[in-house]
Amino acid sequence: MGLNRHCQTKQPGSSVMPTVTVAASYTRRLVESRARETGASVKDAARDVAAHLRQPYGSIWGLLFRAPKTVSAELLVALQEAVERQVRREINALTKGLPDLLIIGGRVRIAFMELKVATGRLSLEQKLFRNLCAFVGIEFVDAYGRDEPIAALERWGIVRPNLNGPVR
Repeated sequence: MGLNRHCQTKQPGSSVMPTVTVAASYTRRLVESRARETGASVKDAARDVAAHLRQPYGSIWGLLFRAPKTVSAELLVALQEAVERQVRREINALTKGLPDLLIIGGRVRIAFMELKVATGRLSLEQKLFRNLCAFVGIEFVDAYGRDEPIAALERWGIVRPNLNGPVR
């Protein structure tokens, strides 16, 4: 059995290494074309091609011309960066719409409170979360200003009412 030229895999009984063969012929063509284009010697063209292939994040063929430890380190860094980007995207997607406070105890088992300035408005994601809470029977309050959140906490039995009136 020989080389399967479609999937470039080593077949049983074959003594060739197709990836190295393909890389060698690719490199030879690069060196020859660089020598023709620039008029440089083959040795100088080979040096230029090797330098180009060694550039970080360059051609995938450049991986063949680097020390294995360097390749492993570069791949590990690229993988870590990709994982960090994905985790950031997922965290951002999860936190959109979540309320500011989670209240447990008092006269409510569980409740959510979104705190807004007096002129603030709920975002679309926050409205969707409020509707989800209503659908499953969890209390959700969007409290504006300074007094509304305190009044809600008093109503739920989380804090004692201020008998002297609102704090000024």
